[in-house]
Amino acid sequence: MLRDLRIGEFLDRLAAKTPTPGGGSAGALAGAVGSALGVMATRFSGAGPEADLEALRREFAELIDRDSEAYSRFDAALKLPKGSDAEKKARSAAMQEAAVGAARVPLEGIGRCGRALDLLAAFAPQCTKHLASDLASGAILLQAAARVMVQNVVINLGSIRDPKTADSLRSHMNAAMRAVDAGYAGVMAHVDKLGG
Repeated sequence: MLRDLRIGEFLDRLAAKTPTPGGGSAGALAGAVGSALGVMATRFSGAGPEADLEALRREFAELIDRDSEAYSRFDAALKLPKGSDAEKKARSAAMQEAAVGAARVPLEGIGRCGRALDLLAAFAPQCTKHLASDLASGAILLQAAARVMVQNVVINLGSIRDPKTADSLRSHMNAAMRAVDAGYAGVMAHVDKLGG
């Protein structure tokens, strides 16, 4: 499991000349780190949605592996035989299924970034000045994670031939990013008031 690697080992795997882990796993890691900072801020404050943020942190950690697994399924579909018409048809169907799956995983991640930022925005008025930089750092990482995941959704949309499916995924992505940006703005407005 990628999420069980030491930090240095994960970075080595990320830098290796291999297709996975890639940007999606890196984005999920950023989401996990951002959520972890939120958990820490709520614990020190003795208030806020600690349990919900902790659950999201764990879900982001799972996405580190799920993103790599989704890409591996697409890569495996690409390598299917395509000699006969039947093989071409089977390969094409497998590629479409894998592309949709590879888009849905980071799309889930964007939604989780939005939920985490909503929780942090609701908690922000209770945050102390001493924790403002941690709260802001968590929000920045969560927004960055979402933007990374957008890139992974978009790249997979290019492989999806059914326009209705692609449009639906794109619509969900755009809505999820609006929620991310709104949550981020809410957090940073309170950080600014704290002088962070």
